[in-house]
Amino acid sequence: MKRNLKILGIILAAVLIGIIILGVAEKNNFLGMKKWGTKEYYVQIKDNGEEYITKNTEGEKSVLYFYKTDAYNKDGKQIKVEFHSDKNLKLDAYLLVLAFSQDKNDYNQILSYEEVHADKVPSKAKEQLDK
Repeated sequence: MKRNLKILGIILAAVLIGIIILGVAEKNNFLGMKKWGTKEYYVQIKDNGEEYITKNTEGEKSVLYFYKTDAYNKDGKQIKVEFHSDKNLKLDAYLLVLAFSQDKNDYNQILSYEEVHADKVPSKAKEQLDK
């Protein structure tokens, strides 16, 4: 009986330590965990973002710019994405976005975006974006 309790205690401690390690790793993006479950797509900014004014708890105003656009993966597959920025993004800029889901019929949220040079956009995606 004591032996079984000792084994159970060791197992519970190992599980608890594992949960703590995964929590710290996720918070610090260790091993790129935040990217897990996302896929790379490319967008081109063709219009200014839709301006939305917000106020924080102190009443200070800030502006967010919302975008809804088509995104294409390296094979030219299209999805719709929506995201926002605290600045109006540069027109004609190409962005690499990390999309959470890949639903063709609904707007997909993204984890992050970064501007990339046009020659870094895969050819099939660029063909679609340049139409």
